[in-house]
Amino acid sequence: VHLQLNDFLKNRKSNIYTIYNYIDEYALYSKSKAFSSSFRHNQINIVTVGRLSKEKGQDIAIKAAQILKDKSINFTWYLIGDGPYYAELFQLRKKLSLENHIRFLGYKENPYPYIKDCDIYVQPSREEGYGLSVAEAKLFQRPVIVTNFLTATEHIDNGKNGYKVKLGDVKEFVNQIRALWNDPDKCIEIGKNARKDYEEKYLPEDNYQQLIKIYKTV
Repeated sequence: VHLQLNDFLKNRKSNIYTIYNYIDEYALYSKSKAFSSSFRHNQINIVTVGRLSKEKGQDIAIKAAQILKDKSINFTWYLIGDGPYYAELFQLRKKLSLENHIRFLGYKENPYPYIKDCDIYVQPSREEGYGLSVAEAKLFQRPVIVTNFLTATEHIDNGKNGYKVKLGDVKEFVNQIRALWNDPDKCIEIGKNARKDYEEKYLPEDNYQQLIKIYKTV
């Protein structure tokens, strides 16, 4: 969002500051321990969180899952959320015979045990206002793959703390998932860098200090 504001107010850049909403790490970690995700450990566990709607791109996830299945990859992709696109997505899963690979978990007030325990977090959105779930996945040190939606650059330094994929490029999603799974060291490195990015942007102490600094300049 700040990129758009910078362009709109380009003649007043000295007066523009970006402060990200802080994420309460203690609260999220507490919620993440509320119950077990019960993920199987002999497969890739992929998680996507978001309202089931066209703009969130869960159909892209299901099409990527078909390729993973055809390549004999052992995985389960968990879609967390509810919404008007459910019936269409359900039929797409049925059409592609992915009942054993795509699981609809519905709306979860507490999705954090799933985010914490997943191997890869994927956000295949066509549109995102900001993408808070991506920031939350970084808190849990999860490697993240996203589409190049408008604010993706604020989340992902491509190849360092996650991967950006061209919108609708199903094969590239598959390639990045396989690359991470086949390179555990890289997967760990991406996760650590994602966590570092969280610490640089979303800690409440830093948020407070940035606000104080701005107040002193006004």
